[in-house]
Amino acid sequence: MTFERYEGDFAVIYDDNGRRTDVDRKLMPDGIKEGDRIESADGGYIISEENEKARERVANLQNSLWK
Repeated sequence: MTFERYEGDFAVIYDDNGRRTDVDRKLMPDGIKEGDRIESADGGYIISEENEKARERVANLQNSLWK
């Protein structure tokens, strides 16, 4: 799933099929940013490890371009 944005008290998320779901923003992890991949866990949501790996790949690519 992908976090899209906040609308009032709700977080707008989309699944991989493009279906929109609105969930209570209290269930979202701290520090989430638009476009972050998330997964459900323990009655809430966490930022997916997939998201962290993608960030690392982008950072490594950027670093290699500036060397």
